[in-house]
Amino acid sequence: MKILEFNYKKTEESVSKTRLLLALKEPFPDYEGYDLSELSEEDYCELVYHLKLIQEDFSNLLSSFDLRKSYRRFKPEKMTTLVSVDL
Repeated sequence: MKILEFNYKKTEESVSKTRLLLALKEPFPDYEGYDLSELSEEDYCELVYHLKLIQEDFSNLLSSFDLRKSYRRFKPEKMTTLVSVDL
């Protein structure tokens, strides 16, 4: 889990705006995530605190099932009979 800070211009002529992004996906072709730019400093700090707790809980959960080294990346064009389950 990463929080990225960057300047962003929608067009060459537009004014650059500083953004904070809770990145869920690295660029391929774009970064994706939640825009945190409009949060107050207090809300931002509280969110980061809770995200760190969630990340620690998630890491502990993976360890308890011995999955810490099981993260993989798969090319969509090589996948067949894909079934998706929303949690």
